[in-house]
Amino acid sequence: MPVAALYGGLALLDRPLSASTALIGSVFLGLVVDDTIHFLHGYERARRAGADARSAVAASFRSCGRALVVTSLVLGLGFGAAAIGSLSTTVEFAVVSAAVIALALLADVVLLPALLVVVHGERTSTAGRTEALVHEAVA
Repeated sequence: MPVAALYGGLALLDRPLSASTALIGSVFLGLVVDDTIHFLHGYERARRAGADARSAVAASFRSCGRALVVTSLVLGLGFGAAAIGSLSTTVEFAVVSAAVIALALLADVVLLPALLVVVHGERTSTAGRTEALVHEAVA
């Protein structure tokens, strides 16, 4: 999603696809998917432990949320630092790289959890179902 948004943004801004921006898609696809895998691993671990979708998303944020933000900030600032250079292709690569990293973080923090809850979510939480079963058993 971040790479598609990047190329769509370049097209909307009527910016040509240069050698440096063409490389970004393949380089950053491998780089930013790492955070997504970490988040999904934490989510799956919580689901296997019996958590509902919302609780699993929260557990995943607790286990790896800080690391997602810190690694994205470090990478974004690291690549963004090259934007102060004078070589236009390096500046372009730095700015677009930092933008892709920011979009990937946004997707991991907002879009991915929302999709997980929509696709795997239940109407009521596990606790709500348990309470309903207890009330039925007592009545």
